[in-house]
Order: sequence, then structure tokens, then C-alpha cells
Amino acid sequence: MIKSLYIAGKLLAQLDDYKDYFRPWANPFPTWQGAAQVIVADIHDGQLLPELSVEVFNPDWVDRYLFREAKANATNLVPTLYLHTQPTTEKQLESIRTMVKKIRQSIKNYQHDFIRDSQIDDIEQRLRLLPLDNAIKYLFTIRLNGRYFGDDEKYRALFLNDQMPYATYWRKSRANNKVCAVSYEPVSEVWGRVNTLGFTVEKPAFSRNGFDGEDSYKMFPVSPDAVKRLEGAKRLILERLARPFFGMKYLIMPRFFDTVPDEQATQFLARFLRSSGTATASVQSIYTFINPAEAVDNTSDNSIVDSEPVYYDIFFYEEKQAQFAIKLQVSNILPARFKRVIAVKNAVERSYQGLTGPVSLMQGRSEPLRISLASIKDYFAELVKVKGKDKWLFHSFFFHVIDAIYYNQPLDREQLLRAFMAPIRAAFKANDASAYLVNRQIRHSFVLLQFFYQLNLFSFSSMKPAMPQPVGLIPETFERQHPDLLTHPLRRAAFYLGCEVELLLAKQKSFYRNQPFRQYLNGLNLDVDQLRKIHLKLTAKIGEYMDTGINDKRHFYPAELARLAELDTHIGPALLLADNSLSKTELSYSFAVGMAMQKAFTIEQIRINRLKKTVAGPTA
Repeated sequence: MIKSLYIAGKLLAQLDDYKDYFRPWANPFPTWQGAAQVIVADIHDGQLLPELSVEVFNPDWVDRYLFREAKANATNLVPTLYLHTQPTTEKQLESIRTMVKKIRQSIKNYQHDFIRDSQIDDIEQRLRLLPLDNAIKYLFTIRLNGRYFGDDEKYRALFLNDQMPYATYWRKSRANNKVCAVSYEPVSEVWGRVNTLGFTVEKPAFSRNGFDGEDSYKMFPVSPDAVKRLEGAKRLILERLARPFFGMKYLIMPRFFDTVPDEQATQFLARFLRSSGTATASVQSIYTFINPAEAVDNTSDNSIVDSEPVYYDIFFYEEKQAQFAIKLQVSNILPARFKRVIAVKNAVERSYQGLTGPVSLMQGRSEPLRISLASIKDYFAELVKVKGKDKWLFHSFFFHVIDAIYYNQPLDREQLLRAFMAPIRAAFKANDASAYLVNRQIRHSFVLLQFFYQLNLFSFSSMKPAMPQPVGLIPETFERQHPDLLTHPLRRAAFYLGCEVELLLAKQKSFYRNQPFRQYLNGLNLDVDQLRKIHLKLTAKIGEYMDTGINDKRHFYPAELARLAELDTHIGPALLLADNSLSKTELSYSFAVGMAMQKAFTIEQIRINRLKKTVAGPTA
């Protein structure tokens, strides 16, 4: 990432649109979309004019205002400062006092002679009388004989020659006549404690060469010019490309092939930034895959780049005050991999839309699943309270899943199913009256499982996945389409037993308005012995209901008994001869999928029967 930032800085610093990011002054309102104004105190021939001027902030005049926010207790080189608005009069007066104090510090520390202390008092009094609008951002500056600070080379030189913003980089570790670790060029000076983008070398514990802080430059020596390019590129990239992701942020950064000429790279990178990363179809689609809720806006640049002479890096990170913690870096991804992921995502969504529609006859609305990192994260993150605020706590396996998707690495199926089963069991234990939530969790997880399977990240057997077809909601069709699920005899037995249990639960729900048989399902935490017990109790209960009258809602009809008998041919022998080749997680998940699919089979059969009646018309 540091090398990518350096190259971006080297290329973009030459373009007029981005030069300000690589200069020692900054835009005070880089991302603010609302109104901004500049409050100006004019001094002519040493005299403070009686009125303060309020002007519209002009972003093209950044090099005239000469603003740079001082870090911590540092002092501004010139008195161009934020004036923060406050909700109450008392707090607003305190905000003005704080800003005026910074004016005095700047004048004193840098021995400016263009203003007297009494004139600063006058400015404070006039600021107190100035009506301020909380919806507007304000910048304060002083104009000398009609000229802003940036119009005078003397004040520009203060910024150009000042190295204090980088004092933590060079004060304790510097050397002369070395090779820069970023540009690979010999330079007259290097600094040794540069921590751009989380590369931690400024702390004693990260020093090398005997833990001598003065020698830490030997670990990562960086020239002053490279530092300034890194810092400018970092500000630019984070401002233009960073997007939110459930408490984290992420960005997609292009990295050029070595053979790409600088001119072509500059044009591509400028267009990429101008469009906020959406100038290529592959990146547009991957933004949507990461988080569909973050709509891609490419109205600023409607044309799409055809040629992508790049790899891409994806960074997930957190910013905590001054700390920049990279959670995951996925590097060197070719556009072809993006396209492959999106093609599989779209194919699976189309094929399995029948499983993301209604999950009961009472719940008729459709809730399509959009396969994305945002939907995958629901199984690998928890929403917790931290200091009274909601925060997503991500499990480490979530980042392994991202790695697997982009690097085509194998996934641990057991860990994946364990993550799926956690919310499924929670929903099952909650015993939602409509059974909506548990069925949605099972179905959606099954669709995600097919997504991973189609990417060939794992397989239940040695079989290669075939292109997905529209999911069949007739048992025979579904079984034929999913040999990966039903090849293993014990997994098949668990699936079919789940189907049988769902048939029984539907009878109980209709008769009792309850499902007493759920008590035997052990919260969907099942091993072979528990499956055998469930099968025995289920067989007994079905026998009991067979003796009920034909008008009893618990009664099993001949067609239903035939279906149960067919399922039993797969269940009984497999449970009798079962070994320990499958984990409880595998068995529990197969059982849960069987329950959810039987509900889908039932709904589809009712739909078919109704359609037949409609076609046949009323009977005589």
C-alpha cells in the first residue's frame, strides 16, 4: 500500500486538480457539501478596519488563505483558523476566545509584526457581535493591504520550509546520504519513524537494530519528499475513495502493471478518483457486492473505462483518533476475478430467487437476498454495545471468507456451517410464531452456501459444481440439482428426516396452533444418537395420527404416507449404519435445510394444485 500511495502521489502531484493535496497548506472543508464562509479582518497600513468582512469560501483560493490545522498543542504558522459554531451563546463566546488565543500564539511564536495586541482585542469584540449560522462552516483569516497571506511569498515560504508537522518522523531518527526505502533512490536525508497508513515504526517496541531509537531509520528510511507525497496521497485517497462498512471503512485502490507508461497511469488514476472509483465496470460491481446499501454514484463521469491496466487492492480499516488500523488487505486482484465473482453472484441470485421469496402461506411478501459481504457479515459479526453505542464486532473468520472469495482459496466448511447455525439456532429457540425468521435464516444461508460452492471454494465431495439452474421446488428436482448436499448417506438421512419432521410440525400447527414435537429437536443441536431418537418418536407420532379420522387435521393421507415411506428408505438404514464421519454441525445443518425445504415443497405443491383447479374450471 505504501508503494501504491507513493506512485499515486508522484503522478497526481503534477495535476492541477490535486496539487493542493501535496502542498503544505490544505482545504479546510474538503468534504463539506454545505455553505462555507470566510470571516476576514482587514488591516491597511497598520490600521484595523472597523468592520469584519464575510465572504463566500472559494476552494480555488486555498493557496491564498494558507490554512493548515495545527496538531495537538502546535501553533498555526499564520492566523488562518477554524471558527467553530456552538449551540449556545455561552459556548459560542468560549469558541471565539479559544480561536483568539490561537491568533495570539501564532503572532507571538512566529514574531509576526502586522498586528498589535490591542487590535486582536478589537477583533474579538467584533466577532462577539457577528451573527453566526450553525448550518455554515466558518474560516477566519487576516488580509494585509488587500492581500491574503498566500499572496505574499514571505508567508508561503513559512509553509514551504516548515518541517514541524513531520517532527515525529525525524526528531529522534534521521540520517544523511542514504537510500530511500520507498523511491529506492539515494537521497541527502532520510527520516526513520514514518508511520503513514499504520506502518508502525515510531514506537520503541517496533524499533530494530538493538532497539536503539536513533537507528530505527535503518528499518524503514524515507526521504522528506517521499513523506510529503505519501501524506498528500493518503489524504486524497481516503477523501475520494473511502466508503463505510458497518463501523469500518474500506477502499479499492488501483495498482499499475510495471509496463504501464506514466502518462496512461496518470490519466487512469485521475479518472478513477474523479469518479470516486466507479470509472470501471468491474469496480462498480464490486462496490455493490461489498455493500448494496452504498449505492454507486457515477453521475460525475458517465463513461466507463474499457481498459484496466491494473491490479486492485482492497483495504478494510478502522480509524481511531490518530490510529489507522488495517483489518484486511487483499492485494493484486485482477479485474477478471472481480468479474468472475459478480458472474457467480448474479447466477446464484437468479437461480435461487425461489428460496428468498415467501417462506409461509401467511407471509406473502418477497424478500430477495442480495449476495454481498454485507449479507455474509450477518453470520460473522455481532452488534454489541460499547460505551452505550452500537458497534459491529467482526469475527476473524469473516476476513478469511473475504480472502477466500478474492484469492480463490479453500474455505473451512465446518467453520462456515457453524457460523450459519448460530443465528438459525437462536431463531429456532425463540420459537417465532410465524416460523418466518428461522426459515429465512436457513434459506438465505443455503443460498450463500451455493455461492461459495459455485466459486469452487469447497465441495461436499470431489464433484465440480455445474452451472446453477433455477432451483426446483419439487422434491425430485431439488434432489437432482444438489448432489453435493445429498451424496453422503448420513447427510441425506438428516436432510430427509428434517423433511419428515416439518410435515409433522405442519400437522400439529394446524391442529394445536402449536408444535409440541419441537421439544424433541434439542434446539437443532443434533448428533447421530439424537437423530435416531427423533426418528423413533416421529414414527410413533405418525402412527398415532394415522388412526385419527379423515377430517382430523392431524390425519395423514395416502399420498403423504407414500412420501414418508419413500423418505424412510433413506433414513432408517443410514442411521442404523451411521459412523462418526460427520460432525454435529453438518448433521444439524442438513436437518435444518430439510425442514426449510419441506416447507418450500409444500407451498409449491399447494400452488400447483390451485393452478390445476383454475385451469380445470368449476366441476359440474
